[in-house]
Amino acid sequence: MRKIAIVFGVLFSSSAFAQPSGILWQNGRVLTAPMMQRFDAEKLNLQSLGKPGFAARLDAQGRIDAPVVGDVSEAKANSTGQKVSDIAASAANAIPKSDRNAAQGVAGLDENGYVTNPINTEGQLLSRSSQQFGVSPSIHVLPNDTGSQEATKTSKVPLVSHAYQWNGDGWENPNTFMLGGKQPFQNSSLAIYGAPYTYGNVGSLVDIEMTNSIWAWNRGGSGAFDAIAQFINAGNTTPYYKIGEEFIDDTGATHTLLFDARGVTVKPELPQSWLDMWERFGSTSSAGMLVFTNLMAAQPSIISARPGFPQGKIPNLWSGYVTGVTNIQGATHLDMPAGWHSSDAWVGVSGKNKGSIPNSSIGFDHIFYSAYSKPLLVIGTYNQAFVQNTKCGLTFPFTNDYKTKILRNDAPVSSCQGNELDVYVPGTKPDGFMHAQGFTAVVENPTPLLSPNSMAFDAQGNWPVAYQTGLGTDGYDFQGGVLDVGSRRGPSATVGATTEMAEVMQGSDAPTDVRSNMFGIRITQRVDTLGYGGIAGIHYPDDNSIHVGAWIGGNQFGVKNNALGNYGIFRGETIYNPAWDKEGVSLCGALNGYVNTENSCLSVASGGQVRIMPNQTRSNVGLNVDPSGFNGGGGGSAAIAIGPVPSNVSTAYGIFLGASFGNTVEDIHVGSRQIRRLDPDGTETLSGGLKVTGKTIFKGPVILPFGTPDSSSASCVRGQIEMDSHYTYTCVATNSWHRVSNGAAW
Repeated sequence: MRKIAIVFGVLFSSSAFAQPSGILWQNGRVLTAPMMQRFDAEKLNLQSLGKPGFAARLDAQGRIDAPVVGDVSEAKANSTGQKVSDIAASAANAIPKSDRNAAQGVAGLDENGYVTNPINTEGQLLSRSSQQFGVSPSIHVLPNDTGSQEATKTSKVPLVSHAYQWNGDGWENPNTFMLGGKQPFQNSSLAIYGAPYTYGNVGSLVDIEMTNSIWAWNRGGSGAFDAIAQFINAGNTTPYYKIGEEFIDDTGATHTLLFDARGVTVKPELPQSWLDMWERFGSTSSAGMLVFTNLMAAQPSIISARPGFPQGKIPNLWSGYVTGVTNIQGATHLDMPAGWHSSDAWVGVSGKNKGSIPNSSIGFDHIFYSAYSKPLLVIGTYNQAFVQNTKCGLTFPFTNDYKTKILRNDAPVSSCQGNELDVYVPGTKPDGFMHAQGFTAVVENPTPLLSPNSMAFDAQGNWPVAYQTGLGTDGYDFQGGVLDVGSRRGPSATVGATTEMAEVMQGSDAPTDVRSNMFGIRITQRVDTLGYGGIAGIHYPDDNSIHVGAWIGGNQFGVKNNALGNYGIFRGETIYNPAWDKEGVSLCGALNGYVNTENSCLSVASGGQVRIMPNQTRSNVGLNVDPSGFNGGGGGSAAIAIGPVPSNVSTAYGIFLGASFGNTVEDIHVGSRQIRRLDPDGTETLSGGLKVTGKTIFKGPVILPFGTPDSSSASCVRGQIEMDSHYTYTCVATNSWHRVSNGAAW
């Protein structure tokens, strides 16, 4: 029995060292005597386990429970076959945990694997994936600010990112470099300071390239061929905060507003979401935050309607700037030192108004804030959006201390240019190879809803020139729907050649906007002669005439050629330097037909002489000065008529030369009374007296008035003569007649 017990003891421990001991053991074999003798020679004493010279003791988990000494470098350290020497080599390069985030140590990682210390290196920083810098803080945002249905915190998203696409915009280029986000409190900005090419060339933005020929000879921003690309959008945005009785904040509270001359008191006090917003945006701004109410300061300003544009209104709302916040018990006061002002009468952040306090006496706004019937306060918005607002300033200091100061007026900059567009087309390309469009302003909605004072181009102030062009020979300086200015290229050196210089057209009535219904002015230049300057066949400027004419309809001259048939219906013109009176001026009626003749024209020569060439097919009057117009009077006519031409003497009224009625050469009437008449036989009839102050010689008989004074004291004027059958009477003094006998016949 004793021997058998020893065998089982060996079996119990053989699993740990049977193979290393060199004993060949197979389960199920019967131990023979020779085998037992060999086993006895190499058997182990269980009491010696763990002692020097014997095997190591194992615990209940099969682990060695005594120290291991000596060279164990080649021993297996784990089930994967890794040796102790391998683990020791790795441990030799390990950094103690105490060195994490310490100088000369390593940066630690947070629970998400992000580095917890800033990266500061003079070497290269390479990232083969997206990069994100900074995150927006977790701030409570009111529902009306975000468009969501519940008050939430903004997520921690990067403020600067590259190839991140955190906003989930499927149209965004995956390689986009973005500053800020597209939600409230995620905004960011880019500021670049420094002077180029001086003191180390610090921080200047030299150019922006959008081309595949970067740093080429036509590099943008560095010479005559600037390749600067801009895509800018500015529009309305939600305000940062809105409060009033019709709003519930993120804590479930509503707030009443009490206005005073220097701000507004909000009860109960505003929640943490307000403080977060104010600390981030309001307190860091020198101007504070712009606020609007829905209370009108004055009636809306009316903008008159224009053709195609309805009447518009601009609300005059109370507004101001909150520059500070004062917390009082149970309330928050928004401090506005400059007070309130109407939205169309800004006084500035540091200015002051007249002490007015917003109230509802004038009423609530129904233009922008028509949905609200109680006082409202809108905080942190703007009332104008500038797509591009560029300031080009020449600033010079007031000091002249040039000995100790570097002055800006020492810089050789003396002019500012807002924007420049240089279009370059290689000369080897054919004409019309590239379409270039400098400035475009389009109202995209089909029915304009803009206010009547809207404009696509506005130049104000003391500009010496509001608009200037310097185009090539064939360029049109201006071309629009109703106003066109032609190119510099004039007509060819051919008599009759015509070019149009400009045209101004407008619809003849408001509802119709078609070319055939337009009435306007065309300015044309026509070649009348060749050789006016002295050499035959040479084209001089004086060979041409300038025509300013009225036309109906016709084609736009920049669209079709200058053929006369494209001009429309002719309605008269003024001609400068006409063919028939060079250096003079002519006024021609519609019957002239825009032909190169003097027919139907009144001309004034360079010396002031007037010549009239009437069209006798429509009038038998050369000059008719009559407010009522030409009146033939049943067949009467005159070469010159001041007044309507009568058909007989009884209807005459005015002055007529060459009149046909009554066989009269000349008639002068005052009203209907004939004062003077000259008949074809030379007889001149006067209805009044003839007073001659000089010597009078009569080549024909003199006929004295035939009559007899009533008495020697009858009324008379000295020198007056009358005669009858018996006497000749002379007035020798006032009312004193003498007489002499006429004698007898012979």
